[in-house]
Amino acid sequence: MEPRYYNNLNLTLFLGSGGPPNRLSRLQPRAPERGFEALNVTLHFRSYCSHCKAFFKEQLLPVYELLGDDVLNVEIIPNSINNYDDDGNLTPTCYSGEDECKAEQYQSCILSRDDYTQAQKIHFMGCIEAADDSAVVEDIQTCAEQFDIDWEETAACYDSGEGYQALINFNIIQHSYDKEIDHVPFIMYNGVVDYDIESDARANFLEVTCSYLTEKTSSCPIASESRSQNGWQNVTITVFYESLCPDCIDFVTNQLFPTYKKIGNDLNVDLVPFGNAEMTNATGNLTFVCQHGPNECYANKVHSCAVELYSVEESMEFVYCDMQSKNPSSPSNLERVSVSDLLLAKNGVRTKSFQPRVAFVPTVAFDNYFNETLQNNAQTNLEELVCRLLDYQPRTCKSYFENEVIDPIKVSVYYETLCPDSRTFIAVKLHPNYQDIANYVNLELIPYGKAIHSKTNGVYKFSCQHGQSECQGNKYHSCVLSMNNEAQTNVDIIDCIMRTRNPSLLTNVESCARKFKVDDNGINRIRSCSSSEEGERLLAENGDKTWKLEPSISFVPTVVYNDVYDKNSQDQSLIDFVAVVCSKINGSKPSICDNRSLPKPNKWGF
Repeated sequence: MEPRYYNNLNLTLFLGSGGPPNRLSRLQPRAPERGFEALNVTLHFRSYCSHCKAFFKEQLLPVYELLGDDVLNVEIIPNSINNYDDDGNLTPTCYSGEDECKAEQYQSCILSRDDYTQAQKIHFMGCIEAADDSAVVEDIQTCAEQFDIDWEETAACYDSGEGYQALINFNIIQHSYDKEIDHVPFIMYNGVVDYDIESDARANFLEVTCSYLTEKTSSCPIASESRSQNGWQNVTITVFYESLCPDCIDFVTNQLFPTYKKIGNDLNVDLVPFGNAEMTNATGNLTFVCQHGPNECYANKVHSCAVELYSVEESMEFVYCDMQSKNPSSPSNLERVSVSDLLLAKNGVRTKSFQPRVAFVPTVAFDNYFNETLQNNAQTNLEELVCRLLDYQPRTCKSYFENEVIDPIKVSVYYETLCPDSRTFIAVKLHPNYQDIANYVNLELIPYGKAIHSKTNGVYKFSCQHGQSECQGNKYHSCVLSMNNEAQTNVDIIDCIMRTRNPSLLTNVESCARKFKVDDNGINRIRSCSSSEEGERLLAENGDKTWKLEPSISFVPTVVYNDVYDKNSQDQSLIDFVAVVCSKINGSKPSICDNRSLPKPNKWGF
């Protein structure tokens, strides 16, 4: 998901219930520098919604604790359904019945008051939503008094009907949006219902919220940039683990640390000590319950501090040393490192919000991507797996590839520069996936399509499906593709051109070529080629290749594998190009092929 930047941002949430060492002080909630303005957050919720309770506990509360009042402005709004009675009066009707409405009326009495702070309201809601039944008056009173909320005023508000009216007013807000809120929890930014953003934010509230911040706080996760334009230059390994978990100790000591020592320069290690722990904040203080007891919680905190305070190399040495000792959580091993609840809470947020859910530790993700096959391979031979993921092989990796020969398949794409289907295929199917399959294919791009050409007295004449502009565009593309660029560069340039408003304009061709490091000599070569007999000859050669296809080309783009046209492969390629490529690769396949199957036809075909 691409970050969206705003100077002023309103965020609405609908719930239905290795660089320089950092310093711990940076994790304290504080105002971002250079005049950054806080995000305004509105939270619509239902008291009896289990998904909302989980979101509140596992994402909203921890993220609020990490980012603080200076970064987030949170308004919480109960979210019952409104109906009209027989007299035409607006009445709230809750999904889960009268008890839920009762709970939300009490909450409305507190949440509608301007004289309570944001922290009081959020912590009160965290307290009552952690209760088994948020409508039990004794629990409501306990949570209110715990955070200095006047109980007598709250009870009077409920008894007088003020809470009832406040609940109606809150729900009028919910029904004022231009699109329907069709599920809960629902997250909304800047008052706009955007289902794609909402889905991302529901899965990882911290990451998506941070993506909106023009100035990142130190609590925001650092986006991985290890994957370069041309493939994996470095691999980022994220390890979700527990300090006293036997499988985690085995993985760190026998797989992760030895691999790091051998391939450290090509490996970014991201340690997240938390695992299958639980954290709560109902009392205003972070508390943790860990799978292997209090000692593990203590050690998890210490590991969190080590990862935050020291370089990757130093923290890896420390974690390895600690986990191979007889008692990884003993004070003698850990006494030199201070403990921070906030750091462990940050790891808890990352663990709880990771998708798919962390169900086993250690869980190993590559560039923030989890794949079961990669996970299983990492458990048995992490070094070989990392070597195979890298775009180039360090010296220590050579032994894994000495006897392996990849027989790439030939993929020919016949296209036209002004054809909408060609533009879609290149932008959606080919370009985004090419770097994952580049080592397994020999790609041939052939710009010509449903054109015709002739040569009379040494002069070429071309007629193209979308007019002479397309013929000129096809010629420009032919010249670009003749320059002996790397295949990835060709794909990048052609994709860039095809995304412009007019892919047949020389200015667009030159602009895209410069974007991908074609120098002035290369630009001059494109110009001279396209305005001379050379460009006409190259285009005519593409025409000859196209007309030799059997059967003759009937649709553009046409995708041909190993010089043999197959209608099923053609039709399937337009749906899932990568799946077709994967089906034709012999031997080991790239990870993008995992769990990928060919599209199946329906009664109308593909």
